[in-house]
Amino acid sequence: MLILAPKPSTISYFVSMKFFCSTLTLSFLSISLFAQTVKTEKTTPFKPPVVVTSLGDYKNGDSVSVGEAARLLSNPVIVKDVRGKAFSIVSYGFRYKKMSFAQNPEDGKFQKMFTTVAGRFDAPVLPGIWISNLKDELKPEEEFYYFDVMVKDNQGRKFYAPDLKLYLK
Repeated sequence: MLILAPKPSTISYFVSMKFFCSTLTLSFLSISLFAQTVKTEKTTPFKPPVVVTSLGDYKNGDSVSVGEAARLLSNPVIVKDVRGKAFSIVSYGFRYKKMSFAQNPEDGKFQKMFTTVAGRFDAPVLPGIWISNLKDELKPEEEFYYFDVMVKDNQGRKFYAPDLKLYLK
């Protein structure tokens, strides 16, 4: 019976591969052992104060007359905390829900419907073109909606204030 021994080159190949793999494994382990650790400072999260959004003397959910609403359009949006401290406005969205009438093609009768006009602003007062366009168009059952009101405190921290919806009567 003849027993064949492996060629010496095959044995040296396995030995060198074993050495290479063990060296690679040790190098990866040493990298993780000597890696620098980042020290993180624990900061307390910012808790925004309780604030109220208003337009003139009116707060969310209030009903205003058409004449008063026309006057309020040129007033700034105001955000104050419970102690009366005002915050500066960063930006807000404004939506005007407008009532109009459309004729039903089936029976020819006019039906009441609502459309919306909206924009995003970064000044506390609506632009003059918006005020002049909306002032003469106001009707009962319409509404003003100030949403995504972002304000900034005196330290520069930004946060969202509650929305403001006013109903016209």
